[in-house]
Amino acid sequence: MTLSAPTANAPVGGQTITSARPTLVVNNSTATGNAGTVTYHFEVSDVNTFPNDAVRTFTADGVAQGTGGTTSWVLTRDLGPNVLWYWRARATNGTVTSDFSNVETFRTASACTFTVSPTSVSAAVGGGTSTVTVTTDAACTWTAVSQSSFITVTSGATGTGNGSVTFTVAATTSGARTGTLTIAGQTVTVTQQGSNLVAGFRLMDPGRLGSATTTECQIRSLTSVPTQCILESTSFPLGTNTIIGYSWVVSYTYPSDKTLIQSGTNPQFSFTEMCGQTGSNDSGFQLELKVQLTVTDSEGNAVTVRSNAGSQALLTLRAYVCGI
Repeated sequence: MTLSAPTANAPVGGQTITSARPTLVVNNSTATGNAGTVTYHFEVSDVNTFPNDAVRTFTADGVAQGTGGTTSWVLTRDLGPNVLWYWRARATNGTVTSDFSNVETFRTASACTFTVSPTSVSAAVGGGTSTVTVTTDAACTWTAVSQSSFITVTSGATGTGNGSVTFTVAATTSGARTGTLTIAGQTVTVTQQGSNLVAGFRLMDPGRLGSATTTECQIRSLTSVPTQCILESTSFPLGTNTIIGYSWVVSYTYPSDKTLIQSGTNPQFSFTEMCGQTGSNDSGFQLELKVQLTVTDSEGNAVTVRSNAGSQALLTLRAYVCGI
């Protein structure tokens, strides 16, 4: 009874392996006669002489012969990166041992290193979109995560090999701020310019509350007189600049879709509505009042704020039938 030498199947030819614990595969030995139980002995070394040195040559005995014509062994220890490794195997049934297979080679991948560029990004007051590139080996994986609430990763949250990460920075209505992202294990710092303006507005219902601030203007009248609602800017400059312009966009649906626009130097915007129109009822039909204010200063800076966003409250109208 004889056992032929197995033949190396994979990896072969110096193939680069990304796993630190690769799987070695041989084509099974063939036997003449009844071989009984056949197992395999594998050897891996960083030199082709396979010295009897546990530091340089790693071995496995008793690997059971596989079905389907091949036998596999997964290394049980991590191999060093960027090394050309030699490997071989032989078969035995405990009595007869085959010759070694042909010696084959594979290379472990280099340890992953990443170049991220740029690592410092400047953002304007109004926010914007920026892109960071990642350079690394083809098999290296990476992730991109924002560490700041005003920074959002929009593409490239994960990648393999070279790639890019795109993120947006939200507009700011206050001072300068700094945030970070972690991309491929490195910190990218985003510095956003501070606004020389603090923008904001308030709602008043003068017929009901006088000059007090409210979040709801009630459209109601005992005598069918139009109700006035007033929006007033609470914006102010932070330096020697002065506010020179206010642009208002106000929209709501009563009794149909309406958009009201005013631009100029007036820090107030007022509008009137009648009670009793379609949609009104005895208890007051509530609808959202959407407000956008853009404030411009003498240095050309502009800051936009919107209701129900940031520090601005949700604003509403409440429409009643007349006579209530």
